[in-house]
Amino acid sequence: MGPTFIAMAGGLLSLGFSADVGAGFFLAGELAYAYEGHWGLHAAVEARMVLPAKAGTNARGPFDVTWGGFAAPLCGRYRWVLGCAVLDVGVVGFGGPAIAADPFPPSLHATVAVGPRLGVEIPITERFGVRAFVDLRVSVLRDQSFIVDGEGWVDPRASGLAGLGVSFR
Repeated sequence: MGPTFIAMAGGLLSLGFSADVGAGFFLAGELAYAYEGHWGLHAAVEARMVLPAKAGTNARGPFDVTWGGFAAPLCGRYRWVLGCAVLDVGVVGFGGPAIAADPFPPSLHATVAVGPRLGVEIPITERFGVRAFVDLRVSVLRDQSFIVDGEGWVDPRASGLAGLGVSFR
């Protein structure tokens, strides 16, 4: 059977900056091979944005952090369950004054992360379903440190994302 195109949209919850939580959204396009059988292969491209959230890893108090970017999950599927490897390229922006300790533009820095995803897609009708997933992303860049409002902050190595959305075939 040829590929099936799946469009997805939904909400995200980020546990990306130590103990901090932020809400956001994602949009994705995915090609699924052998979609009607028990086994399948899925390849997707996702755009996501975590809206400004408070990061409390600074001694002077919380500051705003926005996290956006693109992800490329490659997934194997058995029935409703998906296991994926994810490559993520994104940008972290700071809402307040921030100075990079390394030569990056102030208040903005790039992120590159990889990690696993575990997801489920529950079909509601032939063309509509509900998709839920959890990700663990591990930074492949070395730790980047910043001075935010005069206090040090280190970009954490690992982050997590949870998503819930709808899928259309």
